[in-house]
Amino acid sequence: MTASTFLPARHIGPLLSSRLDRTIFVQKGQLNIIMGERIVRLSVGESLTITRVTLHAVANLSLVPAVMDDTSLDTNDTTVFAAANGEVYATHRSCVLQITLSLYAGLLDDLNMPAMEMRQAA
Repeated sequence: MTASTFLPARHIGPLLSSRLDRTIFVQKGQLNIIMGERIVRLSVGESLTITRVTLHAVANLSLVPAVMDDTSLDTNDTTVFAAANGEVYATHRSCVLQITLSLYAGLLDDLNMPAMEMRQAA
């Protein structure tokens, strides 16, 4: 299953994992993807496959909208660990989860940065 998703400027999706592999292809804009213990930046025309059960989140930290194609993500097959409102839905003692939650929180901090600071940082 493939679906195109519009991501507004300064948006971050939930931190989640899936029982299926997921491929993200950027049609427009730029995305930051937390994947396990690292952040990967994708630009137009680039794609990334996230293997099943890998913790990940997709963020558009730029000041312009982005569009991505998303394959093999079935919401019935997905576990959400955190959302942008700051709530944590599930945690355990895994070091990878703790590091990923920390990276996720860092992206949330970036979203709270005033737009002018983001322009200067770019």
